[in-house]
Amino acid sequence: MSARILILGGFGRVGLETARYLLAHGEDRLTLAGRRLHPLPPDLAAANGRVATASVDVGDEARLSRLCGEHDLVIASIGPSGLTGSRVARACIDRAVPLLDPGGYDPLLRELETIERERPVPVPLVINAGLLPGLSGLFPRHLIERRGAGRQPVDLECHYVGRDTWTYASAWDIIHSLGDFGAERGFCAVEDGRLQRIRLSHAFAKPTLPAPIGKVTSALTYTEEIGRLGREFAIPSVRVYGANNGPRSALVSVAAKLLRLHRTSRGIDRAAQWLVRASARDMRRLQPVFAIAATVRYSDGTTTRGTLQVADTYRATGTAIGIATRQLTSAAGISPGVRMLHEAVDANEFMAQFNAAAITTHLEIEES
Repeated sequence: MSARILILGGFGRVGLETARYLLAHGEDRLTLAGRRLHPLPPDLAAANGRVATASVDVGDEARLSRLCGEHDLVIASIGPSGLTGSRVARACIDRAVPLLDPGGYDPLLRELETIERERPVPVPLVINAGLLPGLSGLFPRHLIERRGAGRQPVDLECHYVGRDTWTYASAWDIIHSLGDFGAERGFCAVEDGRLQRIRLSHAFAKPTLPAPIGKVTSALTYTEEIGRLGREFAIPSVRVYGANNGPRSALVSVAAKLLRLHRTSRGIDRAAQWLVRASARDMRRLQPVFAIAATVRYSDGTTTRGTLQVADTYRATGTAIGIATRQLTSAAGISPGVRMLHEAVDANEFMAQFNAAAITTHLEIEES
């Protein structure tokens, strides 16, 4: 049975890639919506009438609510996440329509979990359902579940390294995340089961990843996604490192953090515009790339290492959203409630479908 799927932000790069995946892997009817209408690309315009368009401003609560209520599932690929907030999620709750939100905005997760404690949420609300966060939590979970063979993990280390020509919305969210969305945890890691501040001298690593990345300097950061994964599997030591792997983009990120521009909307806007320009200049000579490298150590002394790399971050994000959509709209479905992507779907099935999409440029898993 086909579903009626609304893609908010449907005319953006992620929205279009999501639509392409869904058209190729099902019979769903799609509505691409944005603040302004745009012509459909030829491949989507030729999709036998399965793609409609609509205009909506998420600030128009009545219009947003009506549009959500006309569909069986809402995909919110709009941003910046920090400005959109919970408007789409609340419309979906009110109209009892499932939601997939690829944005990595931790305050939204906390707000929705507060709502869920006060009253039952009638539908699945899957948050952080893209590439980072999203696949960034699913891949380590896949390593633990499929390769761990019942062993107890005692140490998890993840590295996320990426570069691309960032859109303004992506850049806004990147800058906003520099201060942990207001939490200001600084350099930190989980040691002995507790989140602890780490000295500057111990806050960096230099992993070597497959070409075109090579050796890179990454810095400790906090992600709620991996924090929750660590708590679920009772892993006493968890570290996450990240790097924006374009020289100008990296410089903007460091400057924004030192100048504390991530603390105000005006500062974020200013730094996001810098980052858009810097990433465009970086990509004149560099290839876009995103890599996840995860190492899981077990109580018996064995280790699982996995590296996954993609070249097109926007297509990879759209594919991840599309696969999550397929799982959510399947006969088995996903039970109602608020979850992050790695908590909502079958990680092994998800990774099998992601690999089948043939967009990974490098995938390696080894045991020692």
